Order: sequence, then structure tokens, then C-alpha cells
Amino acid sequence: MPGLPDSLTSRPTAGELDQARILLREHGWLGEQTRISYLGLPEPSSQPVYGPASRTVQAILLDTRTGMARDIHVCLADRTVVSVREIDMLTEGPPAI
Repeated sequence: MPGLPDSLTSRPTAGELDQARILLREHGWLGEQTRISYLGLPEPSSQPVYGPASRTVQAILLDTRTGMARDIHVCLADRTVVSVREIDMLTEGPPAI
């Protein structure tokens, strides 16, 4: 597929970042009141990978209406949301804006 990176750890392409934004919007996580604090690759796993791995993008989102922050991972190949985790502002602090 054109525009795909050479490896799972290479920087995301502009097309991948656009695709991640579209997926977040389609799944209802990215709206008018949502700010993107981070959009890029998640920290690589320290566990060995024995089979094909999907390219994922991590988004740290802040809902300015509610003040809630979320760490969301999307799979670009499957066009799915892999995980959603609410960030605990008391123990982890707020995301950078």
C-alpha cells in the first residue's frame, strides 16, 4: 500500500495521522470540544513479536467540555479502536496542551 512505513517503529506518515483522526472522529472520540494532545506511535512493547503486527496510532485526547483525558489506540489496518483508557489526572497529571 503506498505511503506505508517500512516498519512498525518508523515515524507515522501524514496519511496515517489523517487516517487516525478520521477513525477517532468516526468512533465518536474526536469532536468539536476535543483537543489532541498527542498523535503518534505508542511506546513499543518490550515483548517479542512472533507474527505479523498491526500498525497502531496512539492519541491522547482532552475533552475541554468535561475535562476528561483519554489514551486511545487505533489499528489502522482494521480501522478499529483497540483500547481506550481514561487518564487519572490526580496520579498521572493532565496531558500537555
